[in-house]
Amino acid sequence: MGMNATFPTNPARKLSLPEVENVDGPEARELIRQRVAFRCKVKDWKLRDWSLPYLKQRVGHVKREFIRVADHEHITVTTAEFLSWLEHDPGWKSKHMPAGFVGPPIAVHDPQYAVLLDDFVLPSYVTKSWGGGIMIRNSRANAAGAFYDTPCHYEDNVRPALYIQIAGKKTLWLFAPDQAPYLGVEPYPHVAPYISNMADACASPDRYPEIANATCYEIALEPGDIVHWPEFWFHWFVHQHDFQMNLRLDWDPPSFELNRLSASWAYVNGLAKALGGFEGLDKKFTALPEEVQALLVRIERHLINDPLIVDGRAMTLERFRAGGQGVDTTAYTPPVK
Repeated sequence: MGMNATFPTNPARKLSLPEVENVDGPEARELIRQRVAFRCKVKDWKLRDWSLPYLKQRVGHVKREFIRVADHEHITVTTAEFLSWLEHDPGWKSKHMPAGFVGPPIAVHDPQYAVLLDDFVLPSYVTKSWGGGIMIRNSRANAAGAFYDTPCHYEDNVRPALYIQIAGKKTLWLFAPDQAPYLGVEPYPHVAPYISNMADACASPDRYPEIANATCYEIALEPGDIVHWPEFWFHWFVHQHDFQMNLRLDWDPPSFELNRLSASWAYVNGLAKALGGFEGLDKKFTALPEEVQALLVRIERHLINDPLIVDGRAMTLERFRAGGQGVDTTAYTPPVK
């Protein structure tokens, strides 16, 4: 979570997100199949009933572990106590990190919170291997006029998602995987790819002027709004000055689409497996000869920035050799703006 003195200006070209009537209707299911983002309204999902008093009554007894920021001590409190901090302490988000405690979102598929599953129906395309959490934030105390944002990133679980705004307002920008070259993405094969592909370019256009060449979907989220984005899509939130509550659902897709980011993700996972896994990968990577490190970084950089690298028909022997002196762009057509 970052903080901006003024509301960020996103210089990318803005597009309107497709809208559907029913989150589980034929139009929505077809867009899911085509990996197209869309938005719709909650309607009869009952999610507007998820007030803090309601959550306290339903799951307030469940105990959760938190880490106290001041001394990094692990403490255990009830969910009701945690929700009371948010309800009664408008300074809870007065710093970059919570002033008192940090902890994970309420995981609605966790057996301890399973009673909340009675409050909504999973769409038919959400597979059995799904996850979800209630994210609660309090930014009401920000009298200085600063805005809190979630840096532009894609999730570590590389899953498609439904994001439901329950309380509060925020602005969301979505970027498809083919926009990665414009987002200041830096390849780092020695860490998990979802970290290497977190981009703060949207919040720092002066540092990343190429963001002006990007296109994105801009959405103003209000209570009752649902947004779907496919796997590997970058998303960037800016939270408004009020209490925030969201429900996020994600699931395993039947297959991954071959694109810049999925190719990079597969490459880094393969590299990690070859070196013994992600645990301690940073040290293993830096122990390699510098020229090997440079080559591995260069490979991932090409995967992200060269659209032809994921097209097997374009990978000729001549083109492969040309990569030794730089990316061959003779067959590359820039995207239409």
